[in-house]
Amino acid sequence: MDRTAFKDFILCKALDVISGNCAYRKYLHQCCENGEDWALKVSANVASVAGVIKELHALVDRVRRLPNSKLGKVCSEIVSSMHSPARVIPGWSTCVITECQAQNCIDVSRATKQNQSIPVHAKFQYFVLMCFYCCRIEHVVR
Repeated sequence: MDRTAFKDFILCKALDVISGNCAYRKYLHQCCENGEDWALKVSANVASVAGVIKELHALVDRVRRLPNSKLGKVCSEIVSSMHSPARVIPGWSTCVITECQAQNCIDVSRATKQNQSIPVHAKFQYFVLMCFYCCRIEHVVR
């Protein structure tokens, strides 16, 4: 996947949201049927990015289904969260993945009534954020 494909995907999704009632998607589809080059390229880019996102969802789902998987628990929390996991837990915590003590871990738990944190070492911050944004791209664009 290249930068142009991702840009076309984001612009297409954003314009679809802005236009309402999928008006932009219908316009793009009509332009594709008319054989316009720009529309065919955008449509192909959107399909390729959607395919990559679908593969990522399948991979995350496989990890989530692993029995007694620490990474599966973390992925489940990330995917089901409505907000990006950016809360830092001040002080020392035990990382759920590595089971090592670390300072300033990231809390990946959802905001629930129990308020039980799920700390992850700060070195996994990039993975956690990319997992969230890739799995929740539709929500983020809207």
